[in-house]
Amino acid sequence: MEEKYIREMDVRKEDIEKYNEEPVFYCRKCLSLKIRNIPGEENSDYCDDCGGTEIGAIDIYNWEYMYKQKYGKSFLES
Repeated sequence: MEEKYIREMDVRKEDIEKYNEEPVFYCRKCLSLKIRNIPGEENSDYCDDCGGTEIGAIDIYNWEYMYKQKYGKSFLES
């Protein structure tokens, strides 16, 4: 079996910051990022973990802060 290695890409810091400012969609009830929708149905977004339908959008840094406040641990570092 041939091993494949991922080479470190030359990525500018500005590009990473811009990418991290893109909103993530999350469940306002449990903060899960597992948001689904029913194809062909408008306003059908729901949380795949708890079934909640209150979906929000926020940048990853603020979402991580809310997650840490609620669960007492960092999601991104685990």
